[in-house]
Amino acid sequence: MVAYFWAKTVRCTNPACAGEIPLVAHRWLSRRKGKPPVAYKLVPQPDRTLKVAIVQGQAAREANPSKGTMARGSTRCLFCPQTLSPDEVKAQFRAGKSARMMLAVAYKREGESGTLFRAARHTDREAFARAVAALAVAVAQHDDPFFPLVPDEAVAKPRGRYWLKVARYRVNTWGQMHNARQTLALVTFCRGVRDAHQALLDAGKSRVCPCLWVSLRFVDDNPTSARWASLTSPMLAAEPTRRASG
Repeated sequence: MVAYFWAKTVRCTNPACAGEIPLVAHRWLSRRKGKPPVAYKLVPQPDRTLKVAIVQGQAAREANPSKGTMARGSTRCLFCPQTLSPDEVKAQFRAGKSARMMLAVAYKREGESGTLFRAARHTDREAFARAVAALAVAVAQHDDPFFPLVPDEAVAKPRGRYWLKVARYRVNTWGQMHNARQTLALVTFCRGVRDAHQALLDAGKSRVCPCLWVSLRFVDDNPTSARWASLTSPMLAAEPTRRASG
């Protein structure tokens, strides 16, 4: 697997609908030069769920993937004509009523070049649920009275244009910058760095720079706010809507 595509979601404010709306600025997956374009469609179902359909080539272009569900902070419902104002969207985040939805998966196939895409499956969601459970066990078994396993330091308030502005999405601590699977991977990396450092010390050495570099790049490149760079393929830039993450 290369990446999992997630979207933050809010509920339609139309009482007769209340459908779950993924917040996506666009639906492109790949626009690499010399390659067929790839996008996805969000197809509303009668039970107010969404089916994700991967489209390629001319079908991708005809799906108008540059149009997502968001425009200038407003969000349109996919199940009814309702449009949520920016204030209504932010209010759901502040009230803790937002959620997240796994949409698609980017992956590699052995013996083939390039990145492939498919809709997220039930097995993908089950795997994430197992990571949530494994992280809960790791937190319960953590016995350091001074340093929590998942960082609980508060994210500083925005101080300028390029400062992190994640509090509007109810991300108040550094531990909330990563989802459960990402956090579990980080915990594993950190423990590996610790064990490697101890092994080097026992061998009369002390350098663990390569291990630290890998861990720091993982932290920097894979928060839940990372987005997929569809023109170049690998991620990354910070965007609080559609996310490509673990």
